[in-house]
Amino acid sequence: MPSGGEATVIAWIWARTVKCPSPACGCEMPLANSFVLSKKKGKEVWIVPSIDSANNRIRYTVEKGRAKGADTVTVTQNEIPTALNKPEDFFLALVEMDEEETHTVYLKKPFRESPDFAAKGVTYSLAELKAGAEICYQTSKGVLP
Repeated sequence: MPSGGEATVIAWIWARTVKCPSPACGCEMPLANSFVLSKKKGKEVWIVPSIDSANNRIRYTVEKGRAKGADTVTVTQNEIPTALNKPEDFFLALVEMDEEETHTVYLKKPFRESPDFAAKGVTYSLAELKAGAEICYQTSKGVLP
């Protein structure tokens, strides 16, 4: 962990990397079949890699799916210290889903304090998280049939 502490690994994605062939990029690009961490209905979690061209690296955003109308989200004990230790590098993406569309909100600096050491995760009110964080970006789109 960035803080130097210990944590229980609950999911991972193993991927080989190759150097991007573009001379302008030079990033180590992940090669993975899937970036899905959980497929549990209403609690889907996946990783979205994107190129941070200013720093010549790949940024990974963890996106959490919630059933439309849900009012809470559970965040793992690992995510909170990472967000607190590297606030400029961490975004929490909340994706509200139903059969018709998805609505995604990207939050910067969503957490104010570390969880209890023994906690495996913390459940937050979506309204409180959004109210206390900087909303960086929002998007809505239809779901393909």
